[in-house]
Amino acid sequence: MKSRKRNLSKYLELLHYVNKKKGFYTFLSQNIWKLIITIAIFMAIFWVLTHFVFDFNHFVCTHLNQYPAWLIMGILFLSECFTGILSPDVFIVWAKSFEHPYRIVFILASLSYIGGVISYSYGRLLYNIPMVKYWIDEKFQQQFRLLKKFGGVLIVISALAPLPFSPTSVVTGAVRYPFKSYLLLATTRYLRFYGYAWFLFLVVKHSGPC
Repeated sequence: MKSRKRNLSKYLELLHYVNKKKGFYTFLSQNIWKLIITIAIFMAIFWVLTHFVFDFNHFVCTHLNQYPAWLIMGILFLSECFTGILSPDVFIVWAKSFEHPYRIVFILASLSYIGGVISYSYGRLLYNIPMVKYWIDEKFQQQFRLLKKFGGVLIVISALAPLPFSPTSVVTGAVRYPFKSYLLLATTRYLRFYGYAWFLFLVVKHSGPC
């Protein structure tokens, strides 16, 4: 038992030394601060919009709810598969119009997660294109090497940020980041949806079933 603890301690010390030498901690702290600032700005903007500019709940009840739920979810799914250009947060506000909103949030988060996996998959296919392969292996080798080295941090940051997740997934696939690691790290997308849902349900005025 003592031998195992000693081996674990040595492993952690070695891991700490390697990460420090690679600049992992500096890279991590810089990106965490960027994430915190981005989320804070997003929340402030959304608060201002909902209180002084736009009635999201009225928009959901009078426009989005005219269409079947499967169509609205399908639109989000397609966006998350290819561009991520549509903000998931509008769909999260839409989820509040249901009797069990957090169940809908779970479905939306799952669609976003699957969309990210699809984006990762065609990112890997892009690597087979000679020009893309040349960019990754030759022309921008240093930049893409950084992505391979710290890809896990970028996946988590992108999954949590109020920014498109699909482009990061495509690039992660293109640089051949390990698929199993991507699947695990991308589950933080669920934290993003539930955390933002908690905030948006509190902030959006008169949100609730139509």
